[in-house]
Amino acid sequence: MNKKKVSKNMDGFVLGDIKIFPPVCSAPMAGYSNQATRVLYSKFSCPLNVTEMVSAKALIKKNKRTWDYISKSEQESLLWVQLFGGDPLELQEAVQLVQKEINISAIDLNLGCPVKKISKNLAGAQLMKSPEQVYKIIVSMTDGASVPITVKMRSGIDNEKNQALEIALACEEAGASLITIHPRSKEQKFTGSANWEIIKQLKEVLTIPLIGNGDVFTLRDYIEMVESTSCDGVMIGRGALGNPWIFQEIYNYHMKSVKFEKKAFAKIALEYFELELRYSKYVKNEYLRVRKSIHHYFKNSSNYFEIKENLQSASSNDELIKKLKGFILE
Repeated sequence: MNKKKVSKNMDGFVLGDIKIFPPVCSAPMAGYSNQATRVLYSKFSCPLNVTEMVSAKALIKKNKRTWDYISKSEQESLLWVQLFGGDPLELQEAVQLVQKEINISAIDLNLGCPVKKISKNLAGAQLMKSPEQVYKIIVSMTDGASVPITVKMRSGIDNEKNQALEIALACEEAGASLITIHPRSKEQKFTGSANWEIIKQLKEVLTIPLIGNGDVFTLRDYIEMVESTSCDGVMIGRGALGNPWIFQEIYNYHMKSVKFEKKAFAKIALEYFELELRYSKYVKNEYLRVRKSIHHYFKNSSNYFEIKENLQSASSNDELIKKLKGFILE
């Protein structure tokens, strides 16, 4: 499909025929980017959310749990699906299956996951070792695609060689409509600092939209990334965990709205858990999965560690709800 150029200001970036405003989106995070989280982010003015990465092979094999990961709720207007894999034909087939079954806005190729079980199958960040294979995959994915094909990548395999420019240019030439760069190497995982200078370098060369990602935890970080790199948009992952209002703050910044007043942490946490129960396909033990992350909503509380321990002791959905309601009444 034809690539779309983005406007050179912060009025939003273009994904296919869709203008994304404000120019921010949530990141694909394994174990977090499910329906409940995406709906909650949307309520806080995040205009575009990405699913957690799913296996192209598993989609082809009609694995139910994998398809559940990318199912779209009635409250989501836009949805960006991320795939991982290393076989061009498998990824092509997965693209065609997904666009046929779900009303989606774009499909992303994961070139960023540093986890060993993904890398050993020559997928995720490990694919950056072979620009030629990446080129073949993007060509294959775009062939017959009715939605934009995009790429999320790292800076390279290790800290010694910056492969970002070579890979990004290969993706653009192969037909990718947009690139997201997390400027850490596979070797770094999430340690050290994201090198925003790499974002700036790519922006000076690419003609397709470039989204920056990495170390954006506040509105100030968002503004600094945009101003220092000229990226077309920003993707936020860890910075939104337990902090969905970061998207509202960014929206208000662009709209020049009054300062956003955060709701009580416990009210937002309860709303999040209720959404999990609503959209989960495995409701009975949902508390077991959620209690490992719900404490993030209280990370700015003075007694955070006490609250975390309390929530992680919940032994049922009802008990977790009771604990959250108790915090609201305190």
